[in-house]
Amino acid sequence: MIVVMKIPLKILLRLKKSAERIYNDKDKFSELLEKIKHSRLNIDEFSKIKFELILLISMCYDFIKGRYKNIRKSDMLLIICAFIYLLNPMDIIPDMLLEIGFLDDLTILTYLISKIRLQIKNYEKWKMENEVK
Repeated sequence: MIVVMKIPLKILLRLKKSAERIYNDKDKFSELLEKIKHSRLNIDEFSKIKFELILLISMCYDFIKGRYKNIRKSDMLLIICAFIYLLNPMDIIPDMLLEIGFLDDLTILTYLISKIRLQIKNYEKWKMENEVK
């Protein structure tokens, strides 16, 4: 089990340089989030983690806008790496392969969510406390 969990991390770490560039460029970061929002939120395979994916996107927007700062840079880079991976149609299992094309994407997202679950919960609590009424 430990070996299986290390595979997504190794995949994501290969994208770290690209993630660093996006992290340091708010416009590129916003573009990435828009692409994720429009291309991944309505995929049936992601339905079980859709709520968490929406929270991740929202957390990133609030981070970019300077409203939410309670997240480590390393966790934000991990999120960006995962989003970059999701947008690559020729990843480990090409997305064009019906039925199984999104399995690797789902594995990456599930890994990400498990890795930063506490961050997601903290953000959700912060979001509820800071909702504009």
